[in-house]
Amino acid sequence: MNDRISTPLEDETTGMAPDGPGEPTSAPPEHSSEFMVAGIRPDEPMAEAVRKIMYRQYQDMLANEAGCRGGKSIDAVHDMRVATRRLRVAFRLFGSYYRRGVVRELEQELRRTGRTLGAARDLDVFNKTARQYLRTLPKQQRSDLDPLLGSWKRQRQTAHRELVDYFDSPRYRRFVEKLDDFLTTAGAGVVGTKQPVAARVEVRHVLASTLWERYETVRAYEVVLPAAAPEILHALRIECKYMRYTLEFFQEVLGTGVSPLIRQVIALQDHLGEIQDGEVASRLLAEYLSKAFKEQVTASTAQAPDLDGITRYLSYRREQSRQMTATFPQAWKQIDSVKFRRRLAAVIVTL
Repeated sequence: MNDRISTPLEDETTGMAPDGPGEPTSAPPEHSSEFMVAGIRPDEPMAEAVRKIMYRQYQDMLANEAGCRGGKSIDAVHDMRVATRRLRVAFRLFGSYYRRGVVRELEQELRRTGRTLGAARDLDVFNKTARQYLRTLPKQQRSDLDPLLGSWKRQRQTAHRELVDYFDSPRYRRFVEKLDDFLTTAGAGVVGTKQPVAARVEVRHVLASTLWERYETVRAYEVVLPAAAPEILHALRIECKYMRYTLEFFQEVLGTGVSPLIRQVIALQDHLGEIQDGEVASRLLAEYLSKAFKEQVTASTAQAPDLDGITRYLSYRREQSRQMTATFPQAWKQIDSVKFRRRLAAVIVTL
């Protein structure tokens, strides 16, 4: 077991440099973005490989900020949130390679950034799913969710204003500067404890146990799955996300054989995501209806909105969630299988 893997607290590869001898090149400076895109090597320190991985996510995060500010691109909000989440996961799984005091503030600000983006992104998802549902209805029923969609639109506008205010804040700019400095300075924040002669610090020395531990953590859920409550399935989804990201982070040193594994983990994660989205949407719809029915008591008949369509939509989302839960065991078998474990072992043995 890799003793540098932190316990979970709870959402891109580059070509490798040629292996053979070539023309000598001068090494990029220690504080340089050029250094950060040099590619991950199996024989480099894990702390520096992880720094390069995080730098790529950091670039994605910044690249989508303008789109988020504009308020028109739901893809930009999604992509920036994913990049932020991947950075947080990298810190969670590999943060013990760095001094705790160095990364604590960065983790806190990543969490704040993710929450601010999430407020907008969740509403985008709910809105998109609701509109897909409306397209399945007869034309005369496609206004059934108008009161609900109107409420979500107002909430989304508020979330966007808060997001822009956050981007404009001195706190966010300081965070970006500190994160940039940490990710573009080789050796920054690395734990400096005395190591034995044969310390396990290189990628090839620790990645195999890291990946296997991530898989074992996922597989351990087999003992609680037969009657797992939604919160258990959500926890499993998070562990699947950690495993997926670890495979993706190190894909360039694991080779092409890792791609089928990533696809299978994504499929399981997406299945669990559908269940979780259904649970969250059902809860929000039930809360909306409860409040709306109370308001109807004091409203005149002419002012009261028709809530029957929203009630039907709540039933639809609950049924969707039940169906996805019922079919989950089949999806689970793809991961909890000898075939998957053999494939995982095959990519690990190449390190």
